[in-house]
Amino acid sequence: MARPKNERLKARIRTAAWRLFATDGYEATSYTAIASAVGISRNLVQYHFPKKDVLAAQLFEDCLSRTCQVLGLTDDGLRNNLEAIYAVGSVYFTYLESEEGLGAFLLDVLKSRELTRASCAFNTRWILGHVADAQGSLTFDEGGKTVRALVGHMGGFYELLYFELDRGGTLDAAEALSPVMKALATALGYPMSQVYALTPRNALADVPIQSAVRKLQEAYASI
Repeated sequence: MARPKNERLKARIRTAAWRLFATDGYEATSYTAIASAVGISRNLVQYHFPKKDVLAAQLFEDCLSRTCQVLGLTDDGLRNNLEAIYAVGSVYFTYLESEEGLGAFLLDVLKSRELTRASCAFNTRWILGHVADAQGSLTFDEGGKTVRALVGHMGGFYELLYFELDRGGTLDAAEALSPVMKALATALGYPMSQVYALTPRNALADVPIQSAVRKLQEAYASI
């Protein structure tokens, strides 16, 4: 069992790293900078986090969890609820690419094939952890059509996201995620009426996206 003192120190390291990711981006955030922000040695940071990408992965995970919280969604509320999953993704990516969010960090991640692949895999696992096919079977077959359809469309979404961020723009996450959600629903065997309904106008009309994004900005500004 990890000692409480070590857990507190790891939490301080995570917080310092996430703040630096937000202000300086992933590449410019060195172990030395993290250590200086915490007031410990560089070696101690590396002892607890041998790989910097672990800190990045934990930030994505934390942000996704907070997104669900600000939308008032639990795992039960997300189970087989494609509209709710769509809402989470729209808020999550809108926050990440916002100027007050993690735009510089996200762009650095998207410039790295390895980090992009890891992020795409994380998002895919999260989505498939909450959905089943039309027959009620959970979809964890990594070689199955559902995974292939989702990964393929998520890859296209990430390409669009990189294109916009790299040119200094922003992507309409809700609009860009619509084809991803439709491909997922189709692969799962959902009725075409539900597939066609997965658009911002139909599925997200009552979702307070901008309000939720502001809550995330406030939450991360105070860490």
